[in-house]
Amino acid sequence: MEHVDVLVLTKIQIGCLITYYKQDSDNDHIYHSELITLTKRMARGEPYKLSFTVPIFEPHPPQYYIHAISDSWLNAEAFYTISFHNLALPEARTAHTELLDLKPLPVTSLGNSAYEALYKFSHFNPIQTQTFHALYHTDNNILLGAPTGSGKTISAELAMFRLFNTQPDMKVYTQKGKRVKGKWPEGAAGLSEPVIKHVFSRKKRSVGGIKESFQSNMVLAGCCGILKSSAFQMLAVVYLHLHSVFSINSFYSTGFMAVTVGSGTALSISTLSISVIYIAPLKAIVRERVNDWQKRLVSQLGKKMVEMTGDYTPDLMALLSANIIIATPEKWDGISRNWHSRSYVTKVGLMILDEIHLLGADRGPILEVIVSRMRYISSQTERAVRFVGLSTALANAGDLADWLGVEEIGLFNFKPSVRPVPLEGYPGKYYCPRMNSMNKPAYAAICTHSPTKPVLIFVSSRRQTRLTALDLIQFAASDEHPIQFLNIPEEALQMVLSQVSDQNLRHTLQFGIGLHHAGLNDKDRSLVLVCTSTLAWGVNLPAHLVIIKVEDGKVEFGETSLLGTEYYDGKAKRYVDFPITDILQMMGRAGRPQFDQHGKAVILVHEPKKSFYKKFLYEPFPVESSLKEQLHDHINAEIVSRTICHKQDAVHYLTWTYLFRRLTVNPAYYGLENAEPEILSSFMSSLVQNTFEDLEDSGCVKVNEDEVEPMMLGSIASQYYLSYMTVSMFGSNIGPDTSLEVFLHILSAASEFDELPVRHNEEKYNEKLSEKVKYSVDKTRLDDPHVKANLLFQAHFSQLELPISDYITDLKSVLDQSIRIIQAMIDICANSGWLSSSITCMHLLQMVMQQLLDIPKAALQSLTGNFPASRLYQDLHHFPRVRMKVKLQGKDTDSGRSRTLSIRLEKINSRRHSSRAFVPRFPKIKDEQWWLVLGNTSTSELYALKRISFSDHTVTSMELPPTPSTLQGMKLFLVSDCYVDFQQEYSIQELMGSQQEARVK
Repeated sequence: MEHVDVLVLTKIQIGCLITYYKQDSDNDHIYHSELITLTKRMARGEPYKLSFTVPIFEPHPPQYYIHAISDSWLNAEAFYTISFHNLALPEARTAHTELLDLKPLPVTSLGNSAYEALYKFSHFNPIQTQTFHALYHTDNNILLGAPTGSGKTISAELAMFRLFNTQPDMKVYTQKGKRVKGKWPEGAAGLSEPVIKHVFSRKKRSVGGIKESFQSNMVLAGCCGILKSSAFQMLAVVYLHLHSVFSINSFYSTGFMAVTVGSGTALSISTLSISVIYIAPLKAIVRERVNDWQKRLVSQLGKKMVEMTGDYTPDLMALLSANIIIATPEKWDGISRNWHSRSYVTKVGLMILDEIHLLGADRGPILEVIVSRMRYISSQTERAVRFVGLSTALANAGDLADWLGVEEIGLFNFKPSVRPVPLEGYPGKYYCPRMNSMNKPAYAAICTHSPTKPVLIFVSSRRQTRLTALDLIQFAASDEHPIQFLNIPEEALQMVLSQVSDQNLRHTLQFGIGLHHAGLNDKDRSLVLVCTSTLAWGVNLPAHLVIIKVEDGKVEFGETSLLGTEYYDGKAKRYVDFPITDILQMMGRAGRPQFDQHGKAVILVHEPKKSFYKKFLYEPFPVESSLKEQLHDHINAEIVSRTICHKQDAVHYLTWTYLFRRLTVNPAYYGLENAEPEILSSFMSSLVQNTFEDLEDSGCVKVNEDEVEPMMLGSIASQYYLSYMTVSMFGSNIGPDTSLEVFLHILSAASEFDELPVRHNEEKYNEKLSEKVKYSVDKTRLDDPHVKANLLFQAHFSQLELPISDYITDLKSVLDQSIRIIQAMIDICANSGWLSSSITCMHLLQMVMQQLLDIPKAALQSLTGNFPASRLYQDLHHFPRVRMKVKLQGKDTDSGRSRTLSIRLEKINSRRHSSRAFVPRFPKIKDEQWWLVLGNTSTSELYALKRISFSDHTVTSMELPPTPSTLQGMKLFLVSDCYVDFQQEYSIQELMGSQQEARVK
C-alpha cells in the first residue's frame, strides 16, 4: 500500500465539483476515486491537501496517474504522474516477537511486599511474564510493541520499580523545628564564622534581611544550586545556619541540601533523587495515569508525583522533590530546552514514552525532539537515562529500537493478534449511505453480541453522541424494551440523575445510555457508553463489545452531510478519516480481563474502505518521522539554548533524531532518490541551510557565514513555546503606540490558532457574533480560524452568549493558548522599550483573565448604590491590597554614580497569605503575578521590566538609568497580570526631590 498526498492549487470557480482518480498506467484500473468541493477558502488560492492510500503490487508498476476532472466545465482536467523509480517500500515481512508458552509469573516474583500489594491479581499476563526479567532485573532500554489492552502500563511500572530499587530516595526529612547538622559542602568546610561575618559586613547585609529574602524564596533557588549559585549565596546559607536562622539538615557532595527555616516548616531539597519522567501524547492519558498512580504509587509507596500539562504547572520545589513526573510532550519540550539551568532535567533516570508509535502523527515531531534531546543530554552529562518505549505492534520496530538505543535483548514486538483477552471481529453487510443509518446495524450488533454486557460506541463528534444515543433509545422502544440497557435500581438512578447537569445526558441515562465528550463537565463523565474518540485514549474503561462507526456520506449542495466524515481536522480544514492508530486504540477497549474470555469489536465502515481497514487492522503500520515539517521551531530552540552555534552543530543535532534513521531506510518518503552518503550529506546540509535562512528572515536568528546566534524574537519564541512565524508577525506589526484593538487583531492572527476548527456552517454563527462585538472583523473571511478566534475573544470580554456548545470548548482552547502569546507580546514591547504598548498589552491580559472590557469609573461608582455595602465589602476581599514602599539608594562606582530603587511589596488585607488569583471566569487555576515597570510617560520609553510573584511580601530592586535628564516624567508602575486596571504609579522625580521613603497604597 502507498500513501499519497495531493496538494491542490486552485484557480477555478467556486461551487465546482472535482473527481480525483488514482489509476494504474498499465491497465487503467482505478484504485481510488473521491469527489471534492472547491470552497471559498480554496478560491482564495489556499492549497487543499488530500490524503489517501492505494495498493502497490509486485512487480512495481512504473508509475501511477492522478486524474482530476471537473463535473461542470469542459476540458477542465489535470494529470499528475507519480513515478515509482527508486521506490523503497517497508520490508514485506515484519519481525515479530513470538509469545512464548511460559508459566504465568506470580507477583511475588517482585520480592517486595509493598510492590506486590499494588496489584489485585496474583499472576502477570503472558506478555508481562515474558518481559519481566528485562524490565525488572536489567537497566537495558526497552521497546515494547503490543496491542492495546496488553498491560503495557504495568510493564512500565516494573521499570519504575527497578529504578526505585537501584536509586533509593535520598531526601532528608526532619521534624518541625528540629535542627540536624550534616556534612558541610566541599569548599565551605574550612570557613570560620569570623570569615563569614567579615564577608557579610563587606556586603552590608543583615541577618534579618537575608532571612527575609530566604523566606520569600529570593535566595533559596541560588543557595541550593537550583540556579547558578554564587559563593556569596552559599556563604549566606552557612552564616544563617551559625546564627540559628535556620538549620542545615544535610549537605550532599553536589551542594544540594535540606533545610529548616527557624522553627517553621521543614523544607526538603535534593535533586540527588533520580526521577521518572512519563510522557503521554494526550492530557487525557496523563490524567488517567495521575489518577491511577496517585492511588497506588503515591498513597501506598509514599512517592511524590507531579503533573505537567497545560492545566497544571508545578512549582520548582515540587519538581525538585518529585520521584515521578507525568507530562505531555509539549510541556517537557518547553522545560527541557533550558536543561543547562534546570537540574531536575539532568537527574531523570528513566523516561517512559507511551504511545511512541504516534511519532508520525501531528505531535510526533515534539515527541521525537524530546527523546533526541534526552539522549543528547545523557551523552553530555555522562548520566545514564533508561528509555522504555510503549507502542502498538510496529512494522519497523528495528529502526525505532536503534534510535532509542535498544539492543536485541530489550526489543519486544508482538503481533497485533496477541492480546490477553482475544478480540473477535464480526463482518456484516449493512448498506449505510448516511451516517445516521449506521445506528440500526449498531443496535443489531448490541443485541446480538452484548445484550447484557457493557458496550462502547465510538462516533465522530459530540453531536453524533447525542443522535446515536437517541436512535438507540428509539430502537429499544420499538422492540418494546425501552429500558433494556438500564441496570440500576430506580432509587439509585434518581440519585445519579440529580447530580447530572447536562440535559441530554440526564435524558439518555434514564434509559441506561451515557454520553461522553469534551463538552461535558467532569462530574457528568462518570457514566459513559456513547463517546467520542478521545475516550479511547483518556479513560481506561474496557467493555465487552466495542462498535466503531466509520461514517461516510455523499455531498450535496445545501445539505449538511459531509464527505468521508470521521472527525474534523482543523489543520486540513475538513473532515478526514481517523488514523489507524486511533481505530486500534478504540478496538483495544474491547474485552475486560477480569470478566471476559474474549472481546468483540464491530467496525461499521463504508464499502470502499473495507479492504483498507481489513488489511491494516491486522498488519502493523510503519512509523515515519514528521520532524522535517516542524524543524524550524526546534532548531530555533536549540540555537537559543546554545546547543547549536554553527551549521555543523545543527547537522550533528539531526543525527540524534529518528528522521536521520528513516532517511537511510526509506529515502523516497522524504524526497530523496537513494540513501547514498553523498546524497544524505547534501540533503542534511541543505535542510539546515534552508532552516537557518528562514529563521534569519523571520528575525529569530543572526547568521554569520556558518555561525548562528539567537536574536530577541527567537529567544521569546523558545521561552513561550511559540512558532517562529508568530513572533515574526509580532515583530512586524507591533509598534510603540499599538492600540488595544490592533493588539487583539495581532493576537488572533497568531499561527497557534491555525487549527481552530471552523466547522460546517459556522461562518453563519460567526456573522451573527460579528454584529454584537465591539471591534469589527473582516466579514469576507468569516470561515477563517483567526477571525473566529477574534470573535471568541470579544465574546469573552463582553460576556456574550455563545451560539452552540462547540464554541464553549473552542473558547477554552483559545484562552488556554492566549496567556503565553500575550506574555510574549509584552516581552517584545518591553525589549523594544515601548512603555505605552507594554501597558496596553498588560491590560489585554487582564481582560482575558477577568472576562471584562474597560470599565468606566462612573460604572464602578454606581455599584455602591446597586449592591449592599456588606456584599460589596465581602467581594472586595477577594482582591489583594498591596502596599508598595520605595527607597532610592545611590553609590559611587568607577563609571560614576549609580542609583537603585529598593522596592518592598506587602499585602495588607486578608489575602496576605495567598498568591492564588481570583479569576472566577477563567477556566484554569492561576497564581497572581505582578509587573514592576520603570518608564517615562512623557517620552513613552520603558527602561526596565520585572515580573514577580509573592504570597505576603517581597523585596526587590531596579536600577535607574544613568542619565539625569530622563528623570522628568519617569515613573514606577506596579501592574497586576490578572486584575483589570489594578495599577499603582510612583513618580521618581518626586522621590528624588523628597529623598525619603514613599508609600503608595
